[in-house]
Amino acid sequence: RKYSKDLEALNKHMTNKHRENLQNKEAASSTAILRELVKETRKTGRNHAVVGEIFGTEMSGRCGTISIDISRIYKQCRDAGVEIQEKVLGVLFDLHVKTKIYQTNKDNFEQAQ
Repeated sequence: RKYSKDLEALNKHMTNKHRENLQNKEAASSTAILRELVKETRKTGRNHAVVGEIFGTEMSGRCGTISIDISRIYKQCRDAGVEIQEKVLGVLFDLHVKTKIYQTNKDNFEQAQ
């Protein structure tokens, strides 16, 4: 923002300082170069202001939206991971209980023979 304002100020200063030379269309090549420099400085200042506005408002808003989306997706993934872990632990517990029952029944069967 400051850079574009500085360019605009430079453009105005150069335009005011060299007003007579810039208005002379039949001037030498150095005046044509000066005229082109003033024109490019003005154009660069405007372009920089537009880019600053885009990055200052639209990009920050978009980055905020992306950040919120990432946080939401992270929470969903974390919740899904917790749910999967609970299911796996439940299945492992059931397997452990059934394995103990099987082992007890096997031992009883072997003793009965």
